[in-house]
Amino acid sequence: MDLNATVVINFVFLWVVVATLVAYFLAKKRVKSLVPTVVANFFLGFIPP
Repeated sequence: MDLNATVVINFVFLWVVVATLVAYFLAKKRVKSLVPTVVANFFLGFIPP
């Protein structure tokens, strides 16, 4: 099966958005500095698990 690059990029960005939202809601109650935590997780979302 041949995957189009557009489909793959869309899945990557979807993963980054979901991971960033999860990090935001988890860090909202547990971390004092919320913005650096969410920004760091946004960039770490591009690295595959």
